[in-house]
Amino acid sequence: MPEATAPPKPAAPASQYTRANPFPAKLVVNRTLCGEGSKKDTRHFELDLRGWGLSYEVGDSMTVWPTDDLTVGDEIIKTIGASGDEE
Repeated sequence: MPEATAPPKPAAPASQYTRANPFPAKLVVNRTLCGEGSKKDTRHFELDLRGWGLSYEVGDSMTVWPTDDLTVGDEIIKTIGASGDEE
């Protein structure tokens, strides 16, 4: 008697998001996992993926390309009375 095999999983739909057009997920949780005084800084992050259009399953991986808000650095420089040219 031949063994039954599971039907193959359907191919995932092609995503409109790529390295050149990344999905702009919002960071909603940023929590440290290390105790006070630890020399490590291990963190738990959660991202809002609503609107992504793809499913994410345990074991899947993703790449994160952070962006900098340059206005934050400018605000800090102004607040501490620095010029931004210090070495």
